[in-house]
Amino acid sequence: MTEPQGRPDAEPGRIPEPWSPQSGQIGGWHPTPPPGAPRPYLYKPEPDGTQPPRGNNKQRWGRAGGGAAAGVGVAAKAGLLAKLVVALKASAVLVKFKVVLSMAVSVVAYAFIFGWWYAVGFVALIAVHELGHLVVLRALGVKVSAPTFIPFMGAFVSMKSKPKSVAHEAIGALAGPAVGTLGALATLELSNAFNSQLLRALAYTAFFINLFNLVPALPLDGGRVAGALHPALWIVGLAAAAVFAVLHPTPVLLIVLVIGGFELVRRWRTRKWIDAAYYAIAPATRVGIGIAYAAVAIVCIWGINIAYIPRH
Repeated sequence: MTEPQGRPDAEPGRIPEPWSPQSGQIGGWHPTPPPGAPRPYLYKPEPDGTQPPRGNNKQRWGRAGGGAAAGVGVAAKAGLLAKLVVALKASAVLVKFKVVLSMAVSVVAYAFIFGWWYAVGFVALIAVHELGHLVVLRALGVKVSAPTFIPFMGAFVSMKSKPKSVAHEAIGALAGPAVGTLGALATLELSNAFNSQLLRALAYTAFFINLFNLVPALPLDGGRVAGALHPALWIVGLAAAAVFAVLHPTPVLLIVLVIGGFELVRRWRTRKWIDAAYYAIAPATRVGIGIAYAAVAIVCIWGINIAYIPRH
C-alpha cells in the first residue's frame, strides 16, 4: 500500500491550495484529504500561510447578543413611539368629546327652561364668544385649552401659559366680547331677515352677556382689560358687581365677588414690584385698547336697546 501523494506540481515555499471534496482526482488530487492537508480557508491566509485569529465563541456570542439587544431596544422605542402617537390621538379625541359633551349637557339643561331651539342658539352664541378668546390668544402665543361649557354658568377657556404682557392679556380678553358682539349683530340681522322673534331674543341675550363680561371686575373679561387701562378700575368693577349681587343675587355674581376679591388683592400687591415689567404698557397701546373696549360696550348697549322685545 503506497502512501498518498500530494499534488505533483506543488512547489516548495508555495502555499498549498485547500483541499476540496468536489475536486475528485483531477490534477492528482485524491477523493480523501491526505494526511497534513490544510483545512479550507475560513479567511484569506496571511503571506506566511497562517490564518488570522478568529476569536472565541464567547466573543462571537457577545457580538450577537449586543446586536440582538440593540434590535430589541430599537423595537421597544418604536413600540413606545407608536403607543405615544396612539395616546396623543386618543387624548385629542377625548378633548373634542369633552367639548361636545359639555355643550350637549348645557343645551339639555337650558332646553328644560327655554326650549330646544333657544337652547341650541344660546349655546352656539356662547361658543362664538369663547372662540374669540381661543383664536386670538393662540395667535399671541398663549397656550389655551378648548372651551368648557357649564350649564347656567356659561363657558370658559383656560390659559395654560401666561401672556407676555398685560397688553396681550387685555387683547385676548377683549376678543371674546368683540367676536361675541359680532355674533349678536349677525343674529339680529337674521331676525330681521326672517322676522323671527326667537332670533331677536337670542340677539338680545348675546348683547347682554357680552356687555356683562365687560364689567371691569376680575375674573371677567373686563377685569383683564382693566389691567391695561388703570388698576383702579378693578375696585370700581368689583363694587359694581357687589351692588348687582345685592339687588339681583345670582350664583354667577357671588362667584365673581369671591374670585374677584382674591384676585384683586393678589394683583394689587404684585403689580408694582414682582410683576412691574408685565404691567408696563405703552401709552398708545393703552389708548387703543381703551377705544376698542368703549366701542364694544357702546355697540352692546345699542344692540340691547334695538333687540329688546317689549312685553304686551
